[in-house]
Amino acid sequence: MYDLLCHYNCTIVTCLYPWYNLQIGGDDVLAMTDTPIEQFLPIFAQSGVAVAFLVPTPTGYGKSIIDATAPVRDLLLDSNVHDYEAQRQGPDNKAMIPAHFVNSRSLTDTFASLYRPITKHVDPRIWFQNLRRYCAPCNLLALIVIQGEIYVFNLSDATISDSLLRGGFAYNILQEAVYYEDAIANELLSRIRDIHNRGFLRSITAGDPGVGDTLENALGITRNNNRAPDYHGIELKATRLTRNGARRAATRQTLFTKVPDFGMTYHEIVDAFGKWQIPRGEAVERFQLYETFRVSRPNAYR
Repeated sequence: MYDLLCHYNCTIVTCLYPWYNLQIGGDDVLAMTDTPIEQFLPIFAQSGVAVAFLVPTPTGYGKSIIDATAPVRDLLLDSNVHDYEAQRQGPDNKAMIPAHFVNSRSLTDTFASLYRPITKHVDPRIWFQNLRRYCAPCNLLALIVIQGEIYVFNLSDATISDSLLRGGFAYNILQEAVYYEDAIANELLSRIRDIHNRGFLRSITAGDPGVGDTLENALGITRNNNRAPDYHGIELKATRLTRNGARRAATRQTLFTKVPDFGMTYHEIVDAFGKWQIPRGEAVERFQLYETFRVSRPNAYR
């Protein structure tokens, strides 16, 4: 989380900075890699730069296709580079995104091809032009985004991994990503301060949602249902500090919601594990699944 807690009239604004976005990805694919991933996790985590990992399988490598796994899709969506869910199926609807292969002392320009196959129930695809000249099957690739362009690190290449871990050219590319992400965060902080200095702003919508809607409107963000972060990769959360002149009691705020990428659907989970309960503050029972899981004691669910 970016270190920002601003008072905005009767609002607390928390900006979620993308350092949490260390996308590890599917264990089945990463299990095929020829290079242990653990040694690289600290440097990406400490940088605060969102990263996703890819491993070209021998089959995909031969066919010039790689599955765009959930971590890759999330990275591109959160970076406002590409939304696979909004993309139509078929190779005719592919998107071409500028990309770069990071070498030990230079960059090689390329393009990323992003598309959704017509076949159902398969991951979307990603492929990089001239990827076979850059890596081999089962190599470990790390993807980051800088100003809307994808940078690929072949961590299985000893010269590139050394350059990254020992402060060389590859490390400098990572630091360039840090610089741009910090610049965006500082820009947002400055804009929120300017909004605060403007004083009271009338809510543009009624009820509790009006707090966030009014803040986004002041920032020039059009109201939408897009899952991507609100401001250039940074998610905004806003809540009331007071109601009818009295300070509200402190309550927990939901910052993240985990959603499974596969397995049972919501309805299947509720049908299998739900039970009739009376929700808090209501009088009529309903069939639901509402449980709190704790690590400090055995789970209470039966």
